[in-house]
Amino acid sequence: MMPPPKISHGGNMAVMDIVARELRQHHGLLVYSSSWFSLPQPPEVQALFSAEEQRFGIHGGAVETSMMLHLAPDTVRMEHAAQWRSSSQDRAARYAVLGDGKSAKMGWAMQDYHPAGAVGDARAASADRGHALVLAAAQALAQLLQELPAQTLAPTPST
Repeated sequence: MMPPPKISHGGNMAVMDIVARELRQHHGLLVYSSSWFSLPQPPEVQALFSAEEQRFGIHGGAVETSMMLHLAPDTVRMEHAAQWRSSSQDRAARYAVLGDGKSAKMGWAMQDYHPAGAVGDARAASADRGHALVLAAAQALAQLLQELPAQTLAPTPST
């Protein structure tokens, strides 16, 4: 018997996309999937983190640690904050297509990116940055929710 899948954070997106498609095809529902990291951020929030940190610091780096310092500071142990280099950075430097971050998606576990299971520079995190991120995500989500009711269903695709 196989163990249950371990899906978290960005790993949920592929599953959400499949479920949304299945609900559309089999039940005629219009379903959208989204996540805080796919929502637009204003330039002033984007500027809080380097482009490298935004691209490669996807788990336990400055972005997520900042959010946790804002949302649940008692759960963050900054004395353990470090900079964990992602193996994706090496692929990006070595391979033009494989390393571009969009042409091919690896089936991954966080330890594939770094043995510690974290990547990015958690040392650069702050609660103020986290507040700005959470506020921007909440505002974008609110706008998304306002836009959704105007969407209409086309006839259910035949299978």
